Amino acid sequence: MTSFLVSDEAQAQVDAWPKASQQRFVECLEDAASELQREMIQRAVVAGHTPAEIHAFADEIRTLTDDEVFEKCTLGDTDRQFTVEQMLRAESDPLFAFELNGGELSPDESAHLPMSTPSDSGNFHPVLRPLDKAYVKNAQMFDAASRGAMPRAVLPPPPKELNATSGQTSGRMGSLFEETANDGTRSLGITWREFDLDVATGMKTEDAIPAAAKALLDGIPLAANIGSRPGDHRRSIIILQINTSGKSRAWQLYEPFSGEIVWAHESDLLTRNELPFIDKANRRLTRISLPTYRSGQW
Repeated sequence: MTSFLVSDEAQAQVDAWPKASQQRFVECLEDAASELQREMIQRAVVAGHTPAEIHAFADEIRTLTDDEVFEKCTLGDTDRQFTVEQMLRAESDPLFAFELNGGELSPDESAHLPMSTPSDSGNFHPVLRPLDKAYVKNAQMFDAASRGAMPRAVLPPPPKELNATSGQTSGRMGSLFEETANDGTRSLGITWREFDLDVATGMKTEDAIPAAAKALLDGIPLAANIGSRPGDHRRSIIILQINTSGKSRAWQLYEPFSGEIVWAHESDLLTRNELPFIDKANRRLTRISLPTYRSGQW
């Protein structure tokens, strides 16, 4: 059997499959025509698709060139309109992007046993080339926000390191987000810089809002912090999108620690009025990460 490098995230998913499905996963990697195809298969596994879906996906992309795989498994440059949630999910889930681009799959569930914990007779652990784990972690963080778009929706919590573990400042993004995000989006021509808001060494909210609005209108979600006062980075949030109604604009904010998604008026952000979260200590933006990106990329 040929050996391939598999990411820890993909291996963890495959270890939860029946033995027969694990074998077919290895066969999918062996039959793949390129490293790009193997990477797309693994990312689809990490996204949580069933063994039958992975098998069908691998069969569909096997005859494609790398350029065709990239075109069909990413949203790329297109005149079609996608929601922010669709774009976020497609970043980490090539199978989902494949279907958004019109690809059709016919999974044969009968060829795979039901999902279960594999027996102790042995799991398959092919030797893997690690994927870009920083990208995967960043994409999974955004993907958590893509599972719902209604205010007050309760979503699955993100990885623990992205949550505030105390009531104070442990939710601060710090270098964790900047390093992870830059690794994950550098290939898209996007780099990030974080700014504390309304402190002597930071940026004024009035200056940050227009820059953030431009990124959101270009389809780029933003990471930020909220708290009770400047310098109090109590919780990490994701700013998902902007909605315009007449002369006013509302910003959609996702707070992973509580699972809340709320809409805040832009005027409230500018005037530092109380944000509509249940926890009223999270009343204002205190930090934001802004992108620098090449014109025309988005």
